[in-house]
Amino acid sequence: MKYVTYTLLTIIFLSHSLINTYWETDPFFDTKFLRQSKRVKNTLVDKHNFLEVMFSTEDNVQLSGLLKIHQQALCNIVCCAGFYPGLKESMATFFRIFPQNCNILFFDARGHGQSNGTFWSNIHNYGLNDYQDIVGAIKYIHKIAPIKTIIIGLCSGAFNAVHALLYIQEKASLEKYAIKGLIFDSGFGSISDTIHILSYHTKQHVLPPFFTTCYQNDSKKSVQKKYPYRITYYIFSKIINITTYFIRSYLQKNDKQTNLFDKIGKIKCPIFFIHAYNDRYVSIEHAIRLASTALKGSCWWIEYSTHACNHLKHKYVYQEKVLEFFKTVLDT
Repeated sequence: MKYVTYTLLTIIFLSHSLINTYWETDPFFDTKFLRQSKRVKNTLVDKHNFLEVMFSTEDNVQLSGLLKIHQQALCNIVCCAGFYPGLKESMATFFRIFPQNCNILFFDARGHGQSNGTFWSNIHNYGLNDYQDIVGAIKYIHKIAPIKTIIIGLCSGAFNAVHALLYIQEKASLEKYAIKGLIFDSGFGSISDTIHILSYHTKQHVLPPFFTTCYQNDSKKSVQKKYPYRITYYIFSKIINITTYFIRSYLQKNDKQTNLFDKIGKIKCPIFFIHAYNDRYVSIEHAIRLASTALKGSCWWIEYSTHACNHLKHKYVYQEKVLEFFKTVLDT
């Protein structure tokens, strides 16, 4: 079985290599397309045989997902989106990167997209229960296809995935759900250490698009130098600073329970860490520290990329690295 799995994955990789030339025009690698969640969902459903599904978490939150089933699937893949926008459609690119003969599940995190639950109104408690989304996703796909499963998480999706695996290990075992590995991409070890992201993201990615509609012929950098932008950002930054001041106290209070640095060493399955040295959202020091204490950790440190966009910035190498991880964990 070991050699059959290796051969199948090798054939898949070679076939992917033949079509990689089409990726340059593939909409699933186009961020403008990926931001149009309704269009992405319709494309996956209408053209690629994804099914719209709903499943529940143990704390009774209804989550919305997109599921593709292969009749002779090699494994299950559960994709966990990041903090924001936290939508299943933002993970759609992995449908191209991963082997085609796998079952794949995308889902909206609680309080995001078409899923129920709260997000912004409960932001001060982020990380306490969000892992239950991933536990629910793992149980849901395992019930449909009780075969080997690999998890991939981006940013907070990676963070919450570790908590999900810790929970499953405590309540049952990873073997019960045939969990073979975790891809930890652009993740962090402590929520309270990443509170600065809110201000940075607003400055870099929330306000500039709004103003570029007013100054269509100007670049992002030139827009940020204009007085209307500077005044608006000043006001927003003050509001954000006040908000984060109060949120930080709650997050620090919960840090003992949510911090991963003293917990990730308990995870029994292999973890593949991916992070960029120049990640402006989450310092690579988080990933390096976590990887150093993981029982079965491996890593790929990237010189230059963008937070949670390594699969877009380095798509060909990303596919190669991920496939190697697949080969390793599925052969065990």
